[in-house]
Amino acid sequence: KKMYEQSFEDISKHYAQLKNILGMLEQYGNSLTLGLKYNQNEAKKVELSNKEKILEHETHKRDLILDEKNKLQAYLEDFVKGFFQLDLINKLYNTIDPHPEYKQIDFVCDFKNKDPRLNVVMYSINKGHNTIVPNLYFSTAQINILSFCIFLAKALFAKTDRNEDLGCVFIDDPIQALDDINVLSMIDLLRNVAFSLNRQVILTTHDRNFFELLKKKVPSDLFGSRFLELKQRGVFSEG
Repeated sequence: KKMYEQSFEDISKHYAQLKNILGMLEQYGNSLTLGLKYNQNEAKKVELSNKEKILEHETHKRDLILDEKNKLQAYLEDFVKGFFQLDLINKLYNTIDPHPEYKQIDFVCDFKNKDPRLNVVMYSINKGHNTIVPNLYFSTAQINILSFCIFLAKALFAKTDRNEDLGCVFIDDPIQALDDINVLSMIDLLRNVAFSLNRQVILTTHDRNFFELLKKKVPSDLFGSRFLELKQRGVFSEG
């Protein structure tokens, strides 16, 4: 009996020791798991910090690019308005006055797409800043007048390679699809331009009525104009 009790006591002690060791191993395992999670978290922190630095760098580059884009856009808008003589175009256009409502021209640079565009738009005088694209709404005559005014404003200040004024404007058949009122307005405009800006205006036309109207509106004895007819190739005569 004593041997049994002694053996049972030894087994109990050994069992307690094993249980204690298992507890310690479990704690050690938990510590390893926590340590692994800690290392993983630290690695993620480093990764996150690196990504934040990359993001900050990329954001800075994006801001620089956007700033340069805005500067370039502003420069191009100013350049376009200066290049096309926008104020003069509007004055010329409203002198002929081809549309009852849309009377203000503007050039809008569109940078939304990959390939930038330059759009011509018209503003309404009655609807605030309401705009239209003229080639979608205007008649052929109105489009021709708009194109003519854009051309004329640029041609009036054309320069030679030596930066000297050309002093003349060549216009071929400017009255296509125009009604009588617009034709008269265009003649008045060209007459005023020729003498107020001291420019020689040379017109060619196949329209006999327009030719005769020019002779009446810009007579030679008052304006020093000349009217020539092309009788055949290379042969001109006074009209």
